[in-house]
Amino acid sequence: MFGTGEDGGDVMSNEETRSATKDIKADFEALPLGEKYSQLLKMEAVTLSETVDYFMASPKEAMDKVGDTLAELGRKLGQDIKEAFKQPEASKQDNATEASTDGQDDQETPE
Repeated sequence: MFGTGEDGGDVMSNEETRSATKDIKADFEALPLGEKYSQLLKMEAVTLSETVDYFMASPKEAMDKVGDTLAELGRKLGQDIKEAFKQPEASKQDNATEASTDGQDDQETPE
């Protein structure tokens, strides 16, 4: 019987697949030559359409991943820039504290 695949579609057993293949071959062999060409062209069109759809979806997925990566890089860079601007303020306060204590150390003490 039919089972259910990962994508929710029906899955046939090997025996059912072989049987269906034989039925398709027998039906195709029974067709007149003109109808065979017609059926082949329809199958080729479906195959080509699916191929184009697949290749059109692949670059979109790749571009989505590139976009996500760039967005994450931008967030990290933004955080780094914020940290860089915060550090000089802290350094200025440290330098001001050092300057006020340095001035006291330079004074000569009477002996």
